Amino acid sequence: MNGTIADKYWKVAEKKIETLEGMCTWDLVEHEDDMKFINRTWAFKCKLYPNVRLRSLKPSFVLVGINSYKELNSLRHMPLMSNGLLFA
Repeated sequence: MNGTIADKYWKVAEKKIETLEGMCTWDLVEHEDDMKFINRTWAFKCKLYPNVRLRSLKPSFVLVGINSYKELNSLRHMPLMSNGLLFA
């Protein structure tokens, strides 16, 4: 993420990760040979005031290439590891 408000994007992204981890959305595991990687990206909804000042940023952490609930459900039965954000 870059640009004039990159720090704000990072801040809301980190808060979203903390929220997802707090809800036990996923488990971080060591990579093994039988695991497949999932592509992911961030999507942000940017709301502005009428004078074009930043009002809020809403982050979404999304899987890329998943086109249906059927595909998503099929992933539940396979060992997977996201190549997403990993913080030490």
